[in-house]
Amino acid sequence: MGISNKQIGWSQESILLHGVSKQLERLAGLIAASGGGGGGGAVTSVTFTGTSGSASLTGGVLNIPNYTANLAYTANPTNGVITNTLGTGVTILLATGTNAGLMAPADFTKLAGVPATFVTPSSTDSFTNKEIVKRVVPFAAPSGTITPNIDTTDILKTTGGFPAITGNVTFAVPSGTKVEDQMLLIHLRDDSISARTLTWTLTTGGYVGTVEAGLPTTTVLGKWMKILFMWNGTLNLWECISTVNSL
Repeated sequence: MGISNKQIGWSQESILLHGVSKQLERLAGLIAASGGGGGGGAVTSVTFTGTSGSASLTGGVLNIPNYTANLAYTANPTNGVITNTLGTGVTILLATGTNAGLMAPADFTKLAGVPATFVTPSSTDSFTNKEIVKRVVPFAAPSGTITPNIDTTDILKTTGGFPAITGNVTFAVPSGTKVEDQMLLIHLRDDSISARTLTWTLTTGGYVGTVEAGLPTTTVLGKWMKILFMWNGTLNLWECISTVNSL
């Protein structure tokens, strides 16, 4: 895991200034001990020497080491500690839902289990032993105008609160974004009281019959009816490819 100085709140400049401030504390002691504050041992020049050691005052010459701080990291399961050669440590906590931080071991294990290649919205993949569960949506009303939403619907069915149509129905142009050869199944039955009229919107985006399967115009009394459509992008219509009634 790479950790930059900015991520842990330490820049090279701040580390250097920290070192300089520590040296100045030592220098103040040296000057005071030598009587520099009272005119006994005045500092006449300043030199920067080496990369380690302590500051010193010799014959009026103030020697200050050029400090470079190296970082070290100590890990554990719940946090990490950054230390430097100047003796100051910084603790990095685990990441939360709000703040960035270290990754917990359990989260690492989850990521390690993700395969190198996985399914994405635009990838081409083959599935084995998987089931595609159809999106079954009930009729919004037992009669009147019905508008299928093909973004959320594979099968439009008289079920749930409206187990049968009780009046004539008009099927409006489906809403949503169509995909070439997308299927839409309308599965319905009447209330066994009277056969009901089915009206289809024939304008752009609507429905069209085929030679083999014309659009049904009425229900068969008391029978389940299945009407299967496939989207034809060239015609810009939902083509009826099959109509069947239960016995």
